[in-house]
Amino acid sequence: MVINPVLSTSFEQVALPVAKKKNLGVIAMKAFAQEDIISPETPPDKLLRYSLSLPVSVVTVGVPKHAYLKENVATARSFTPMPPAEMKEFSHRAAARYKMALDRKFAKHVDA
Repeated sequence: MVINPVLSTSFEQVALPVAKKKNLGVIAMKAFAQEDIISPETPPDKLLRYSLSLPVSVVTVGVPKHAYLKENVATARSFTPMPPAEMKEFSHRAAARYKMALDRKFAKHVDA
């Protein structure tokens, strides 16, 4: 089995299992990475569905456009968990495309 080094150190693989074992609440923040990862391959509804399928207590997303709010509400109302195989494929594809750039962006990011 080949382990992707980018994913083997991800929050999802390292921290979430520990938090779940300790019965801690987890907030998934910036699920859209301030819109930096929204694309045809990673549309908002799929990003939100993926995030809600993780063992988290709540997911926060930015809403810079009114249309996003309506889309997010529709996705939440019709939510069904993403199957594990689909989550794995989606995560691998998104990490390969965005993880390094997002790590650089958020390394010095300060919320106002």
